[in-house]
Amino acid sequence: MSVGFDPSTDFETITDGLEAVTLNRRGSSSDVSVTNALQRDVTTSEIAASDGQYTQGDVRWHLPAAEVSTTPKIGDSIVDAAGDYWTVLNVQLATLSNRWRCITRNVAVQYGLDDRVTIEVAAFAKGTGGAAERTWAVYKTARANIIETTADTEVREGASRTAKQFDIVIVTDTDIGHQHRIKDEKGTYYTIVGSTGQDEVGALQTVQATEWRQT
Repeated sequence: MSVGFDPSTDFETITDGLEAVTLNRRGSSSDVSVTNALQRDVTTSEIAASDGQYTQGDVRWHLPAAEVSTTPKIGDSIVDAAGDYWTVLNVQLATLSNRWRCITRNVAVQYGLDDRVTIEVAAFAKGTGGAAERTWAVYKTARANIIETTADTEVREGASRTAKQFDIVIVTDTDIGHQHRIKDEKGTYYTIVGSTGQDEVGALQTVQATEWRQT
């Protein structure tokens, strides 16, 4: 007769199935590398007892407290070895305070977010001429769906350019403002105009963005 995994007694001795992951802190770029994380499916009894909070496909991640000293928060995400993002829905400290037990959901798969984007943040520093110069640094990466909504062409001084408007749907991650920009996998940059939905954990965030192109 097989014996199921019991994290309260043998988590520290498990060797098979451990993997390296990254804990992305919501609203921060201070991510945490975790060497010995363990993933297990949420059981049908847990789903039944959750009153609709958990669904089929949700998973339980075990993170050693020795590697994650600060409590994971609801809305944080765990990035696994395959690059999938698991949004934290519930957190408990278990096994004599030795590990974090996180119930998570792969929202990107649930909503079919097939694109990958990089969110960059601007920084300003005094240049050689004394004027402030802007540089860009990677802030977050995310699964997304880029949807073109409108396109307008304007002519200035004999030259025309087209402003394409997009809704960029991403997993809820963090506050995104005008100090950020988004780059897709093809290297196209999008200027951020606005953002909605970032306050709902486990749902989606929609970023309104513009791409300017000479025509």
